[in-house]
Amino acid sequence: MNAQSKIEKPKAKLASDIAFAMPLSDFLAVQPFISVEETRYYLQGVRVEAHEEGALAIATDGHRLGVKFSPNAACAVDGIWLCPKHLKFDKRKNAPQQWVVGRLTDGGKKGRMHLVHFMRVSDGVNPAELAAEYVETGLDEVSWGSMLIDGTYPDWRRVIPKASKDDIVRGFNGDYLKTFGRALTLRGDAESSPHIIMNGDDNFLGVAMPMRTELRPRDWMRSLSKGVF
Repeated sequence: MNAQSKIEKPKAKLASDIAFAMPLSDFLAVQPFISVEETRYYLQGVRVEAHEEGALAIATDGHRLGVKFSPNAACAVDGIWLCPKHLKFDKRKNAPQQWVVGRLTDGGKKGRMHLVHFMRVSDGVNPAELAAEYVETGLDEVSWGSMLIDGTYPDWRRVIPKASKDDIVRGFNGDYLKTFGRALTLRGDAESSPHIIMNGDDNFLGVAMPMRTELRPRDWMRSLSKGVF
């Protein structure tokens, strides 16, 4: 996190029935990692969790994990939320700010997701509070019912490898890597250990679980390497 995010700022005050308020772009950032397996229903949504400096959006299919830190978001109640198929981000330069708000219903057992937008935020106004207020006053653009998944999300933090100052950090152009094929085999301390993926977004962290593979270096490859291949 950058130095500016460390500046003390008041947390958003949400109404008792508002679970979270988050920029739509941050919520959708982890959409590609949502599981599509029907038997793993608890992975078929985005996990939104509170963070001391904002909120987190998490999604995993058991093979990949995506974590998006949202510094302007607020989360009062952690939960797993379905991602509406028709929920799209407006990428136009002059597009208004777009936020998603999760609202608890039926005594907190169910949830309704709301999409709101506003052109600008006045100085001193917390955007998360404003988004929640839009929902409370009926100014939301559209909403979807039965969006809260009743289930237990796995401890996703366990798969994140421990970082060390001795770690070797490598960066590759994603477009270049595509030319090698659909799957890559990376060499590391352990074949089955998860690998951290970073994509240039300072607020995004990914983890990939290596594939089971029988691919091994051939003799002609060893002859090209001065060390042990």
